[in-house]
Amino acid sequence: MHPLTVPTQGSVSVETLVFTPTGDISGNVNVNGRESDGHVLVYIPGTSWLALSDDDGSFTISRVPVGSYRVVAKGTSTTAATAPAVVVEYQQETIIPDFTVTAIDPTTAGQSCWDLNGNGNPDLPGEDLNGDGLVDVDDCHGQDGQNGTSGQHCWDLNGDGVGDLPDEDQNDDGAVNAADCGANAIQFPTRIEGDYAVANAVDLFLIQAVTEITGTLVFDSAFASAEALPSLQRVGGVDIAATASGVIDIQSPTTWTVTGDIRLVTDANSGEAAAISRLVLPVQTVIGDVQIAAAQTLTAVVMPVMSVGHDVRICGNPVLESLYLPAVTLNGSVKICDNPLLSTWASPAYNIGGNLELSNNPAMVSLELPNLMTLGGDLVLRDLNALAAVTAPVTTAAGGILITGNDALEVLTLNDLADIGRDSAGISFLIESNKQLHAVSLPVKQCPGSVTIAANAELTYVTMPRLPFIGRDDGRNHGLTVRDNPKLSVFETAVSGIAGALMVVNNDSLIDLALNDLQSLGKSDSGLSAQISGNALLESLSMTVQQLPGAIDITNNSALTTVALPVLSDVGKETVSGSGVLVAGNAALSRFQTALSNVAGSMTISGSALTAITLDRLTDIGDGINPAGLFVKANPMLSRFEAALIQVSGSMEFDGNATLDTLLLPSLSTVGTSGSERLAISNNAALTTVSIPVAAIYGSLLLTSNPALIQATFPDLSLIGRDMIVDNNTSLSQLSFPVLSGGLNDFFITNNAGLCQTAVTAIRNQVSVWGLEDTSGNDSGC
Repeated sequence: MHPLTVPTQGSVSVETLVFTPTGDISGNVNVNGRESDGHVLVYIPGTSWLALSDDDGSFTISRVPVGSYRVVAKGTSTTAATAPAVVVEYQQETIIPDFTVTAIDPTTAGQSCWDLNGNGNPDLPGEDLNGDGLVDVDDCHGQDGQNGTSGQHCWDLNGDGVGDLPDEDQNDDGAVNAADCGANAIQFPTRIEGDYAVANAVDLFLIQAVTEITGTLVFDSAFASAEALPSLQRVGGVDIAATASGVIDIQSPTTWTVTGDIRLVTDANSGEAAAISRLVLPVQTVIGDVQIAAAQTLTAVVMPVMSVGHDVRICGNPVLESLYLPAVTLNGSVKICDNPLLSTWASPAYNIGGNLELSNNPAMVSLELPNLMTLGGDLVLRDLNALAAVTAPVTTAAGGILITGNDALEVLTLNDLADIGRDSAGISFLIESNKQLHAVSLPVKQCPGSVTIAANAELTYVTMPRLPFIGRDDGRNHGLTVRDNPKLSVFETAVSGIAGALMVVNNDSLIDLALNDLQSLGKSDSGLSAQISGNALLESLSMTVQQLPGAIDITNNSALTTVALPVLSDVGKETVSGSGVLVAGNAALSRFQTALSNVAGSMTISGSALTAITLDRLTDIGDGINPAGLFVKANPMLSRFEAALIQVSGSMEFDGNATLDTLLLPSLSTVGTSGSERLAISNNAALTTVSIPVAAIYGSLLLTSNPALIQATFPDLSLIGRDMIVDNNTSLSQLSFPVLSGGLNDFFITNNAGLCQTAVTAIRNQVSVWGLEDTSGNDSGC
């Protein structure tokens, strides 16, 4: 070897690089008595430099250090030949004269170096010196042989019974004896720098002594081997090339540590992996990834891996039926997906460092995770249509839990789960479209993301007994959604706060919704804080929340009789413009309790069975920016409405309340802000008296079609900003606006049969009219 000294600049010390000049040895082997000249081993005794001849006899031993060597050619069941002094020069190819060897009949007594007893038969186990289960020429290169009868020594390569120098002096010690059967005869390499490709059994034979391959071991053909690579312990990576086919089954007395990845490499054009049917590798540790994907013919994977350093991905293998990967330690994510015939997967792992996702494996009937305690990411079980039960002792999951589309799933047991994170979309729990799932119990103590339980056709029971808060105060609006579970009858939670919205929608069997620990709600992206809708059998709703930053929607719960919001005071105050209260389509609702004092958006109460509405703390509707109104409509049993309202920034409408006979707004001062709003009292068949001390209506006043109305008085009303319409109140006899003045757009007091025309004229004379006017149809005979 020649050292090269390279000077460097600055403070860097002088580095010494060791350079080994090498050259190549090439030639040909002729095998007499055999058609093929291939598979003859050409080697330099006592070294790891060797080659196998091709079928045409050619060979090249590459990168041989400069020097002079004896080169031997010896094949399985051939005589040996020697080139005694081959000189290798730097960067030169040395071509040596052809070797000529003769094929030997391995059944002829005395002619095989392995035939220690001279009977012409390969005798197991006595003549299997290298322990590979075969008796062949390899047993001449293994452990020291035993002397047999004359002519049968293991060193007797030509079978003449004589120690022939130099050909039979395999270890170059000047003598021919049993030592020439030992490892010095051919020194197979024990370490390979870089990648190594295996295309056939010969390639495996050449590395039978290798303990480490620093690069990637590439299988680009297929073969089955009962015992191969008996010494290999460490390899930089394993690739199954797209050109491989058949079976790769490596049975070895040693197990491997793979410092890189195990991969099935896909074809660049088709995107498919190797056409192998079975993959068996003696791997114990993988520091990188395991990726087995898009293998169209692969039916079984067997790797006794105990530890994987990064990710496992087993996806898109259409005929994969069996997967054995019993890793106790999985430091990355595990994804097993799109394997339509895979029926089981079991993992004894205690920890998975990333996500665990099993998805679209429709034949999977068994998932066993008996030891799994912690997850570093998400748990995703999706579209496992045959899976009936999931049980795992998980206590902590750093990501979300998503259980969706599992048609046969009946049992989901996560009884030890205490802490959970959320996925990249902010989801902590998503339990959706599991057709046979009966019950969900979530014992978690903290939940930083959203919770959704939806479209589970057989779900009857949901409980979250220990969860105090859902979401985080980070602006991501994580909420609680329970929707479209037609058989859900019990929903129990001790939650006291939700960072986002509460949505309980279309649960046809839910009877009672008691949220008596709930003290705070956030809002959804659409501005909703709570939506309780379409729950056909829901009878009672109670919440102890005090403020809502967004709207509340209680609609279309046909059996709902009681809504109790006893401490709710503010909806949308200083937070969300337009956030209001909608109580509509609850045909059986007879009790509505609330402590509302401020509603930033509109408030609607309609389609109920309420007999009385009292809002004795409600002083303001609207946020002063966007018009927001009060709408009380189509409540057929409502007889009394009372509110402490002072100002309403939008419209006020009382319409179609058939039994309403008392309307009390004793503090009302202003209605509207922009001129487009209105105070409308219409179609209330039992209403007899209206007396409202409003001082200003910035839009219009409508008093129409109240057939029992006798008296309407607006003692403090000085301003109507747009129109006055008093029409078709057939019993109206008293109409009074004592301080009204200014101008109107349109003026209509019409078709009030009991109202004296002279009183109408007097009102007309109080104001100026810029638009249309009509005073017909009133009592002109008084």
